[in-house]
Amino acid sequence: MNNVVFAAAANIYGTSPLPNPSTLNIGSTGSPVINVVQGDYTLSGSTAGSGILLVTGNLTFSGNPTYDGLILVIGEGTVTKNGGGNGTLNGALLVANMFDGSGNPIPMGAGNPPGQPSITWNGGGTASFNYDSCWVNFGSRPLPFRTITDRELIY
Repeated sequence: MNNVVFAAAANIYGTSPLPNPSTLNIGSTGSPVINVVQGDYTLSGSTAGSGILLVTGNLTFSGNPTYDGLILVIGEGTVTKNGGGNGTLNGALLVANMFDGSGNPIPMGAGNPPGQPSITWNGGGTASFNYDSCWVNFGSRPLPFRTITDRELIY
């Protein structure tokens, strides 16, 4: 999955320094963008975006951010929502911890389950996380997934 997202990404950012969120092109409802952030990222203020956002570190929501599409927090598998504001996610949020308790990457394969993800909610405010398959599909349009074959089994 990561290789496909990396190959189709419009923007790939390293761990340090990350661009200011006000200058990061996170897309719009009419023009979704695929972004890969290798490290921590904060959606803050009145930021609005659309598409696919892959974060390998901690994703922090602060203020009133809105996002339409798919947010993947894969790597450290931590999300922090800081109170005092509102915000809306229309689409889906997947949080996966790919490290063990010592901080080592978990080997892929059978018998190696992922670590425990973490979502922390600090303070007041509200936020809406609305699963919306239409936004997930719309945000995934740039990905080169195609049906190669299908098979129907009769029972």
